[in-house]
Amino acid sequence: MPNDKDKPVTDTKNTRKRQRENGSQTDEDAPAGGHCCDASKMAEINAKLDKILQVVAEFDAVKTRMMQLEEENKQLKQAAENTANEITDLKATTVYAYSGLENNNQELNSLKEEFMK
Repeated sequence: MPNDKDKPVTDTKNTRKRQRENGSQTDEDAPAGGHCCDASKMAEINAKLDKILQVVAEFDAVKTRMMQLEEENKQLKQAAENTANEITDLKATTVYAYSGLENNNQELNSLKEEFMK
């Protein structure tokens, strides 16, 4: 009977554990400080992130302004509609007043004629 100690260990838990303990292939590529990114690379990334955040803030400001302008546009359309309705009403009132004025003038002229006789 073969000796169990001579068999290689094929247990997956043990092999995974050994792989994790041994580290990954990228560990050899890491700089001496233990980081994968140096300070200049981090500064470059931070600068890009700052630009992105600034653009996002500007985008939010533009979005807010656009919403304000849309609301103002809606209010102006409503005001224009109200004004158009008022103009229509004024035209009708003017026509009515003018017709009443013509009737009054005719009555006044007929009274003058009667009085002059």
